[in-house]
Amino acid sequence: MTPETEDNLRFEIGHVLFLDVVGYSKLLIEEQKEHLRQLTDIVLATRPVQEATNEQLVRLPTGDGMALVFRNSLEEPAHCAIGISRALRAHPEIRIRMGIHSGPVSELSDVNERTNIAGAGINLAQRVMDCGDAGHILVSKRVAGDLAEYRQWAPHLHHLGRFEVKHGVQLSISNLYGDEFGNPEVPAKFADASSPAESVAKPEARSFFAELKRRNVYRAAVVYTMTSWLLIQVATQVFPFFEIPNWIVRLIIVLLVLGFPIALALAWAFELTPEGIVKTTAAPAGRPRGWPLIHKIYTAVIGILAIAIAFLLYLR
Repeated sequence: MTPETEDNLRFEIGHVLFLDVVGYSKLLIEEQKEHLRQLTDIVLATRPVQEATNEQLVRLPTGDGMALVFRNSLEEPAHCAIGISRALRAHPEIRIRMGIHSGPVSELSDVNERTNIAGAGINLAQRVMDCGDAGHILVSKRVAGDLAEYRQWAPHLHHLGRFEVKHGVQLSISNLYGDEFGNPEVPAKFADASSPAESVAKPEARSFFAELKRRNVYRAAVVYTMTSWLLIQVATQVFPFFEIPNWIVRLIIVLLVLGFPIALALAWAFELTPEGIVKTTAAPAGRPRGWPLIHKIYTAVIGILAIAIAFLLYLR
């Protein structure tokens, strides 16, 4: 049985973008109104807001900013934040900070009997935003984890660490930025924390094997292995028919085996796109420079195995 909630309150997952004007209370009344008007125009002009229907998006004014609750995709608040950030480059006098989180929200009616929305999803989005400074687009761990699965987002997510917000809640936060949007600087609340070991945590670097998958190294290994096997079969079955010396067959086998780590290295460094072969985009900033010892060991073992297999095949 499912528990009945008062007034049939229904919860759903909302993808929330919370933003406010930094230093709003210090502005003159006329400046406050003008900043909010310009900000509203910019928000309404973003593509995710324009394409969303009233059922897909709820806009909540917050006095010094607003909360946008998207109901379809986690990417919608991220795209919206990027659009706002880019548009604000032409309005440096409007200093905005933004926070994104996905969490439970529910509809309710306010005192004017208008549809409103509330819930932990909105509250935590505001907490995430509060950790940033002007220009920042901060995202929660849940949002960062989901977006990092996609190649177009991963290079722009930079883990900052954990930070304690209101009521002792610990938030793991990442900074979303690129060349044309966001703020690459470490937020002051992280930089000024009394315990750097706790606030600016060691970056949660992508595991070595996940990075291999992202760069399609596994796929390249499978394709290279199957192609090499076919070539070896052709060489061993067809070459003798034309009385080609056996040492040439062995040489082909050795070259194919030795080419295996080279193929993996090329797959790591480059990728095939509709525009041609391009260099693979770098992993998110914040990961340690250079390979850890364990990764070097993996590389050495693969190289040794490749050479050993080559000699074994040569001696057959």
